[in-house]
Amino acid sequence: MAIFAWDPPECIEARDCLARGLLAEAARVLLAAKDRDHRKVRELLKEVGTKLIEQAKKFYESCYQLEVADQLLDLASQCIQLDGEALVLQHQIKQQLYRRQQEKAWREDRLRQARQLKQNGNLNTALDILNELKEDPEVSRVRAEIQGTLQTYRRHLEGIEQSLAGNQPHAAHRHWQEAKKICPTAPELAEWAEKIAQQMAAASGGPVQQVGSVVLDVAGPAPAGPCRPLSSRNQSFLLGEMALVLSRGQIGIGSLRVPDVHLPLLGRVHQRHAFLLRDAQGWQIMPLADKQGTVCPVWVNGVLILAPQRIRHGDKIVLGGRSPGGSSCWQFSVPVPGSLTAVLESGPGNTSPICIAGHRMSKAVLLDDMLLVSSRTPAHLVLPDLPCQHLLFRWQSEGLCWQVEGGRCRLEIPGQTIDQPDSRLYLPGRLVIETAFDEAELLGRAAAGAIPATRMTLELKEVFVG
Repeated sequence: MAIFAWDPPECIEARDCLARGLLAEAARVLLAAKDRDHRKVRELLKEVGTKLIEQAKKFYESCYQLEVADQLLDLASQCIQLDGEALVLQHQIKQQLYRRQQEKAWREDRLRQARQLKQNGNLNTALDILNELKEDPEVSRVRAEIQGTLQTYRRHLEGIEQSLAGNQPHAAHRHWQEAKKICPTAPELAEWAEKIAQQMAAASGGPVQQVGSVVLDVAGPAPAGPCRPLSSRNQSFLLGEMALVLSRGQIGIGSLRVPDVHLPLLGRVHQRHAFLLRDAQGWQIMPLADKQGTVCPVWVNGVLILAPQRIRHGDKIVLGGRSPGGSSCWQFSVPVPGSLTAVLESGPGNTSPICIAGHRMSKAVLLDDMLLVSSRTPAHLVLPDLPCQHLLFRWQSEGLCWQVEGGRCRLEIPGQTIDQPDSRLYLPGRLVIETAFDEAELLGRAAAGAIPATRMTLELKEVFVG
């Protein structure tokens, strides 16, 4: 087809691109033409579209470059309407591209699972997953990392055995601690722990203290202060970095370092701003008066209150300010049916967090009878990575006690024990929660795409308020 000077300039430019073998560039020039309905433009679009289809077919058949062939066909479909053969080719290419993407996503997911299992200490399960994958540089690299970690773990096990054979229980304990960091749920470590404890006790002339029960953590630091069970509702504690837990029936809210303030807040609140009161029906909030006798502003669901007000699940509480949109905004909830334990959680735009013992918290648990921690609702605290079904704190005659379901748990008192034998909560202390799944179960869960955390430590720290 001849091109003349009076034809659209895009035709002249496109013909020049065709002469240089630039099919895609010629198509883009014509598709951007001001007069797409011009006869010469339409004729050239048909020519270019046909050649793009031929070129796509060559890339597909000769070198199996699916992405390039797919792009050429997409461009051709903008130039002309694809016929039956071209449509079949396009469908085949897109199907193969989709399968390739699915295979890539599956491979990346299996690599991610293997890395997560390695991090959790399930090294053999991680290697089993890698055995499902076709070997390539990335798989080889991850396999080498896991095998190296497994060798290190086995060297520590050998170190334990050799140290005990040489009557060196403290050296064995150091190897045990390093092995525990690598594979925290390995069952053989409990057996070695008992042997280490027995040799330590024999060396010191004391009674045998079993760990799995090793009770003595000789390598641990001495406790910073006296450790005691939580037996009074006047005691408050921090549960990890999650929440401040208060058990009092009357909880003062106000500013920092003020007597009778149990929930100290940063921001613009009065020294003694309000009280939370628990009774048989639930919770009330009562605004207090400032030094001039003026009632401190407390808003419940946008309404300013001047007297005690019953609060219920889902209520929005704002402290201070001249409008219900103040900066100290909190959401009140009673998330577990049958329990009066409530949760006060920082709301949107809140710039007035709880500030206590050097920590800034966005959540307080107002503990009544029990506190439920689970990986899903309903729960007072939701931890998606919790390696058990749930963790429960409940008041009993001897004090606040803990129990787990669907996992293993021990309470450690730093510097004193690594497995407290009773179920009372001690402060300071830490709860170490481990999954009860064996490696076969973990492998099955990994195949289903769900790998739970295998170990979690919750620090328990007593705080003194009010």
